Amino acid sequence: RIFRDTFLRVARRGLTPQLRSPPQQDGQWALKGYLSVFRHGDRTPKQKFKLITNHQALLALLPADYAGKGEVVFRSLDFRRRLLSTCQSIPGEDEPQVQRLIEILTKKMRMTGTKVVLRLLAGKGLLIVVKWGGEFTHAGRHQSKAVAEGLRQELSLMNKRLMEDVLLYTSEEGRVQATAEVFAKAFLPLAEVPFSLLQTKREWLDDISIPKDQMDEIRDTLKLELGRHLSVTLEQGEDPADWMAELMRILRYHRDIMRANLMEAEEGGVSEARTFRWCGSESPALFHERWETLFEALLGGDGGGVLVSPSRIPEFYDALKYDAIHHRDYLIRIL
Repeated sequence: RIFRDTFLRVARRGLTPQLRSPPQQDGQWALKGYLSVFRHGDRTPKQKFKLITNHQALLALLPADYAGKGEVVFRSLDFRRRLLSTCQSIPGEDEPQVQRLIEILTKKMRMTGTKVVLRLLAGKGLLIVVKWGGEFTHAGRHQSKAVAEGLRQELSLMNKRLMEDVLLYTSEEGRVQATAEVFAKAFLPLAEVPFSLLQTKREWLDDISIPKDQMDEIRDTLKLELGRHLSVTLEQGEDPADWMAELMRILRYHRDIMRANLMEAEEGGVSEARTFRWCGSESPALFHERWETLFEALLGGDGGGVLVSPSRIPEFYDALKYDAIHHRDYLIRIL
């Protein structure tokens, strides 16, 4: 927008921008610079698992000085190992949900983005939240390399000297830095990226400027407007409430198919799911967990016909695209 406004302002005054260096290439104008902002490459969906428990072994994981200080966040591999060991010591019949937590920790143990949040809830017990996902995938590497090689070829045709002075900036997110590193190697090209080439600019590229209160207000408004009967009609002549009801019916239909197919596979002892090539340390159990969580967020469990959380629609699309790219055969088999 800044560039556009600047160019329009100059054009309206009828002025010609003056370059600091003379024209090149036998009097022809040459591209002097290039600026672009890229999104990170393909990543795994962000996910989380919640468990409320009163088991003493898990309560003992709280820090000695906890004293109701709210939530405590653990990002270290050592704590994830400790949590897994504790869960494995608990009989499955005592805490069925713990078995799902064991599956998650086993698969996502070494993922750098995996973190554990503990919080003591008054009168309810210990809340354990495990968050993971957002890891750079092999598809992201191919995307970053392809974009870099294509851009290098295009810019080289216009002015090879642009490659002599390149600056790359990233945010603090791991997947963004991984994208920038792969991009830099293919764009320059380099066997290794010098430490000084990639500069972290949190104030430019991270989401610190987004007001959380305004985002929450927008979500609440969407939830209200999508869930009630409106007088505005859609192009097809349907009321939005009817359209939402049809969407809920379709989602319930596919959820029932998924559950039936998974149950059939389990009862028949079919192990074909484990022969699929899973991306990002996924598994049939984690696939099932992810989709059940999404369906519950959108449908509110097994009942109700009102959209529970419209903010989950982007997550639903994200998960669908991810599985369509990485687990297409399994997705078709289940749905």
